[in-house]
Amino acid sequence: MNKDKIRVALLIDKAGSYDRGLIREIIHYSNLNVPWDFFLEAPNFAVLDEKKQLINRLKIWRRDCIIMNESFFEPEFTTWGIPILVTPSRKLKPGVINIIADALNTEGMFITTSSEVNPTISPESF
Repeated sequence: MNKDKIRVALLIDKAGSYDRGLIREIIHYSNLNVPWDFFLEAPNFAVLDEKKQLINRLKIWRRDCIIMNESFFEPEFTTWGIPILVTPSRKLKPGVINIIADALNTEGMFITTSSEVNPTISPESF
């Protein structure tokens, strides 16, 4: 982890109100706590080699964690030894931290992990 600022890659599609709200709250949390640097991109995997180029840019940028939509998840990310947070739309992703919206309270969210995730990783670890 970088000493000055935490480097957070946000691979989130900004088209939906849920995703925009998630980005706003992540930035708000950062402003209240430790300053973060953000890599914000909604990958376009329809473009030839976009996935490969994105993975290379993330490696060079030396991110401390990745927060992403489920559709942008790549199994390779779990081999990087950093926290991976995923907003799943269908089912929980094993081996990563899953961010789940509270269906009864659109402003509320909770985080769940599978048994395969390192239990020492928490939101406070960023």
